[in-house]
Amino acid sequence: MKLKNKADTVQELINGFEKWDILYSYGGNDPMWSDGFNLNLIRNHIIAYKKRIEETFSKEEYPDIYYRDTPLEIDDDYMANPEKIRATAKQIVDSWKGCFYLDELKNAKYYLDKYQLVKTGIQPAVNRINDDLVTMRRLSNYGNQQFEDMKIAFEKLQEINSAEEHQIFFSEIL
Repeated sequence: MKLKNKADTVQELINGFEKWDILYSYGGNDPMWSDGFNLNLIRNHIIAYKKRIEETFSKEEYPDIYYRDTPLEIDDDYMANPEKIRATAKQIVDSWKGCFYLDELKNAKYYLDKYQLVKTGIQPAVNRINDDLVTMRRLSNYGNQQFEDMKIAFEKLQEINSAEEHQIFFSEIL
């Protein structure tokens, strides 16, 4: 590992606080993790930068930023601007409501096994329509792609249903 010089360490601490402030106020775009989870990760980095300052600077040399209070630990489920996330996701989901196959995708979970739901992409497609803020943010950022994924899932559902109807027809003949 390359040792950081003092100026780099100070800049990392400044950047850490800036990232934390922006993420706390405006939220992020992480498609998998909540803002709270990422804020706590940044908090841990801030703590590490402060520790590095303690190890490489004399107390008289500590930069002013060192004395800024370390952010408190945040609830991992925290999301900045939750109402904005919900409103944007609602607009996207509302625009999909005219698509007849959304209900069919939702109903498929009652007659397909878990393997079929995952393999066809139906389970992830149906999971997109819930009250989880991280999922809603992902929907807001990748809505068009996710709509295309649902179309593909519906096509695969039709293939399964067609194959099952075909099997039922042959069993009736016998």
